[in-house]
Amino acid sequence: MVGAPRSEPRWPPPPRICGGTSYYINNLFRGHKATLDRLRVDRWLEEALNRGPDPMHLAAVFGISTASAIRYAQAARQILEDDTTPP
Repeated sequence: MVGAPRSEPRWPPPPRICGGTSYYINNLFRGHKATLDRLRVDRWLEEALNRGPDPMHLAAVFGISTASAIRYAQAARQILEDDTTPP
């Protein structure tokens, strides 16, 4: 019959668009060292290292505050300077 409910639940369940997506994704990462926040911060820093430490670019691409963008740009600058200085 068309439209009959399934007897078996689908796994993994599809994420909900409204309100359930965050819960679903957080459950996938539960028990792992990587969290959504750590992955997001790592992505921001990686972008700053690859594209150059430009706070305006970071704010525009990721929609973060100017204060956060400046912080990540400064961190990227420091990492880039440490990589170029001889030991």
